[in-house]
Amino acid sequence: MIRIFVDLVLLISVFLLPSYVTLIFVLIGILFFRGYVESIFFGFLLDLIYGGGSLFHFYMFYFFTLLIFIFYIVSIQLKKVLRLSL
Repeated sequence: MIRIFVDLVLLISVFLLPSYVTLIFVLIGILFFRGYVESIFFGFLLDLIYGGGSLFHFYMFYFFTLLIFIFYIVSIQLKKVLRLSL
């Protein structure tokens, strides 16, 4: 139930808040939820709305999607290592 609420808040933040605020919310969601694949969808939405092709995004058209995907993969590996070390 909490995950659905967080998804709705993120969907609203994609349209109303700046991209960096939504990106921070998505990264927090990746850290708190297991298998938060919806984050990649939110990255794709950010790319559709704010788009690439600008100097700020290094002229990459899927900047947010790639950034969130890389953070998602790294967080999975990090969670495995931390779980084994405890």
